[in-house]
Amino acid sequence: MECRAIWNVINQERCKNKFTNESIKLKNNGTLTSDPMIVAEQLNEFFASIANNTLAQAVYDGMPVEPPPRLKINNALVLWPTTQNEVRTTIMQIKSKNATG
Repeated sequence: MECRAIWNVINQERCKNKFTNESIKLKNNGTLTSDPMIVAEQLNEFFASIANNTLAQAVYDGMPVEPPPRLKINNALVLWPTTQNEVRTTIMQIKSKNATG
């Protein structure tokens, strides 16, 4: 089998499910809908109302919300000027590891 034929088979298998003619079906309040415009509108309505629905269900006890404690920053990092030659030498000294598999 020549190289082009092999790649044709690979591309056919890889792109097999890329395009589909199957329409999206959505069940909402017990009604199954396959009209793309209605499905899109119902999905938009659902996702647009998530924040309001979540806030409506939230219980607020009146206590102020405390921000999380700040992380302590370690100021021990010190940087020194370097040269291209030093960087190159350091990189060359790094041992390469063979990947498993």
